Amino acid sequence: MDEYGRTRRRRIVVALAPVLAGLLVAFAPLVLSDRLPDRAWGDDGGYSGFLSWSRVVVLPLVWQVLAIGFVLAMVLRRNAPAGSGRSAVALGWGAAAFSLLFELSTVTRNLDLTGPPARPDQWWGGSTAIFVLAVLAGALGWLAAGRDPVRPATSGRPGPDAPRMPLAAGERVLWTRSVVARPALAIAGLWLVLAAVEWWAVRTLAAPAALLVLAVVTAVQAWARVRVDANGVRVEQPLLRRTLTAAPLDEVVEATGRTLEPERLPWSAYGVLRRPGVSGYRATRSGETLHLDLSGDREFLVTVPGAGTAAALVNTELDRRRAADPAC
Repeated sequence: MDEYGRTRRRRIVVALAPVLAGLLVAFAPLVLSDRLPDRAWGDDGGYSGFLSWSRVVVLPLVWQVLAIGFVLAMVLRRNAPAGSGRSAVALGWGAAAFSLLFELSTVTRNLDLTGPPARPDQWWGGSTAIFVLAVLAGALGWLAAGRDPVRPATSGRPGPDAPRMPLAAGERVLWTRSVVARPALAIAGLWLVLAAVEWWAVRTLAAPAALLVLAVVTAVQAWARVRVDANGVRVEQPLLRRTLTAAPLDEVVEATGRTLEPERLPWSAYGVLRRPGVSGYRATRSGETLHLDLSGDREFLVTVPGAGTAAALVNTELDRRRAADPAC
């Protein structure tokens, strides 16, 4: 079995571990039914957010099924962008921890209870603690999933019709452009509105905090800088100086400047792209696009003005690297 197969098998096992444990915990209200009241009471003397224990059981089960379906779809798909499988495992661990801790908190507050109100939450059962523990569980899932295998390097040079940039021997060029994905900013605003509505409706911190994190992450990724140099193409967040997505030069076969057709990608795919066989960054619905053919039948797309110039620089750097490598 090659490195890709070993990594995929490991991540399947890692992804299944918390979900299988969660399935056992999800049935705790059924196992302890003789020690629980007919309804889940809240600590204010009223009913909890669930009307019955059947809903307490069903909700975590639904979360577990959705989580494992999403994680396996990301881990098993071919030509997945770098980091997508590892991120999916982390998300699955976090979602499992969130739903299971929420259920266990409800059970412990009502265990052996003869009437309302329910007893206070344990230190780990409050909404803030559950959110923090879910984030920590996601971090553990990230570590357990392991690093992505090294992508195969390409050989050969770009085709004769591929654009080039005339550079003198030893001359180095750095090409950068800033881009803004306005639709992603709109989506971030939507997450903020939903967070405010959730806080106003339920007055708990966990769900609004999760929506707020989504809003911040989406907004931060809406502004990016495209950088092309001798190492390849990198899209980074200027404020945090963090790479959002990249295409190392060793994995590039050829670069071209094209026009992106709106139908090429889903209408909601803005910001960082992580799709089967396609990665990159989309700032606009259509227009100039830097298109890279990568090893393993993958593509890297970046909507950016001056894409033709960027493609010429990539191909020139490819020629230089292949000329310096006798094996190419």
